Amino acid sequence: MNPDIAPVKVLIAGCGYGGLETAMALKDRLAERVEITLLTAIVNLTYRPLSSGAPFVREPARTIDVHRLADERGMRVVLDELVNVQDDECRVLTHDGELIDFDALVIAVGAHERGSAPPLISWGQEPDQAQLGTLLDELAAGTVKSVAVTIPQGVGWPLAGYEAALILAWTASHLAPTPVSVTLITAEERPASGLGPQAADWVSRTLADAGVEVLSSSVTHSFTAQQDTHDGGGHTVRVTLGDPAHEITVDRVICVPESFGPEVSGLPSTPHGFLPTGVDGRVLDSDRVWALGEATQRALKHSIITAAEADAVASSIIATLGLGEPSGAPPPALHGILVDAPEQRWWDANREHLHDEQMASRCLWWPPEEALGAHFARWAHTHDHAVHAEIPWHPNGLPVIVPAPDSDPISERLTPAVHPQSKDLLHDSQGRERMAIRRTEHQMAATAHELEEELQALDKRQSTVIKQLRAAGYLQSHQNTTGG
Repeated sequence: MNPDIAPVKVLIAGCGYGGLETAMALKDRLAERVEITLLTAIVNLTYRPLSSGAPFVREPARTIDVHRLADERGMRVVLDELVNVQDDECRVLTHDGELIDFDALVIAVGAHERGSAPPLISWGQEPDQAQLGTLLDELAAGTVKSVAVTIPQGVGWPLAGYEAALILAWTASHLAPTPVSVTLITAEERPASGLGPQAADWVSRTLADAGVEVLSSSVTHSFTAQQDTHDGGGHTVRVTLGDPAHEITVDRVICVPESFGPEVSGLPSTPHGFLPTGVDGRVLDSDRVWALGEATQRALKHSIITAAEADAVASSIIATLGLGEPSGAPPPALHGILVDAPEQRWWDANREHLHDEQMASRCLWWPPEEALGAHFARWAHTHDHAVHAEIPWHPNGLPVIVPAPDSDPISERLTPAVHPQSKDLLHDSQGRERMAIRRTEHQMAATAHELEEELQALDKRQSTVIKQLRAAGYLQSHQNTTGG
């Protein structure tokens, strides 16, 4: 590397699979010609490299230390969050008031879900294990006789909702003393139609075989919970579909929650806060800002697609900054795995886990390393040998190949970017820095107070132990005495 040429500055906001794959791809191709800063509020990335697609089966989580990865690959970590982007000035404002310059910015902060209040049960990225355990107990006791699973419009990976309905129906057929009705409410015209005809045919047929009633093309407008006084003081939930004249009543509702984008100040966004991007991941009307993964407006969202987007973004950055040619790799096909059937086979494989209160959702992709991305997976394999390309094909489930689209049309009305004046941004930065300093001072004062209390408690314990030892004769006082 020419020492007279300064490395390009790439700022990556977000340290999920997509953000880290982008960073590793840039480092692998540019080495010391790129200076990467990771802007993140997390220090450990949780992942499940051996997930099989059975949502009720326990599996311990693994974690990746972001600081360790950054140290090994020569990257800087800033523990903060993105607040505002000044595309024209090539800098960002963080939550704590830091202004960070960049030559290229990658936004990979993901999306957030709107959770459900009890008695609704959320079936999102981190389902409530206690609520699921309670539901299983209620099914076994016969106090719950009807359950609905809802999949609203705009869910990036709707397959999770269909699997929830299937597994719920199969589990109820074995646990419940009386028949349990399971209803699936989906905004799609046909179950799993967004995943292609093969998946749609298989899901529709399997739902019918499992006895799940399907209400498709239904937009869920409201949930109304009411006390059920005639049956042990539980709850029933009234679900309104499309219009107030069409509603059903069930004992419990499992909701696949809606997702909302990061709505980054200074950049355009859709009504749900997602960032509109082109084929190469560049944010609409931006010169040096890219976005990927769940932060974008794409209809289908999946770890494998995000990893491919990360490689495309890295290639686009390299070409934009004049550091090389774009790779031009075609978008990958998504190899998903639908949960295994028939019911008895699934039950025999998983029933021992249904009562350990350690249920968790699992990812639906194969092979495991593809969801991490080729560059990130190579690093992860050196620290976790569960991540490698030689794992045999998954023994259960139906593999489904879904071609990933080059891009999704932007059909929603966009909220234009709002750019504050430089003086206003600087004033905001100074105010945030002062607030961050005050927070740090308060935290240090609280820590000092806790340490002082612990020292006082330690002194008391030490004094008590010394008294007890003396009383037992293990310690004696030695004093120098003189005779007269």
